[in-house]
Amino acid sequence: MNVDAVLLDLDGVLYVEDEAVPGARDAVSALRAGGLAVRFVTNTTVLPRRRILERLARLGFTATPEELATPAALAVRVCLDRGHDRVALRGSGETASESHHRRFGWRSLALSRACFR
Repeated sequence: MNVDAVLLDLDGVLYVEDEAVPGARDAVSALRAGGLAVRFVTNTTVLPRRRILERLARLGFTATPEELATPAALAVRVCLDRGHDRVALRGSGETASESHHRRFGWRSLALSRACFR
């Protein structure tokens, strides 16, 4: 089997609360050194991407925004791929979608079931 990339979950795999799992940083470094593309995935909808990336950096992991997959980013990508040029995810307070809006200059439209057909 030829593997080109590895998807790594965050909470409980690379870190628990605010501590890196022992050996996790070395494992990520070894994967990269072995020529594998590394992507970080999470199912959290509570934190914006910026805060997730800050946590990874604080815990000693190097991750770019392009290497981080979040539910909000993936939902927006699906909608854009399906031809919707205005996408917004609704939530309370500072949400990941608000960060996306500022970063990419997206205009808003309430996300609907039509995006997922």
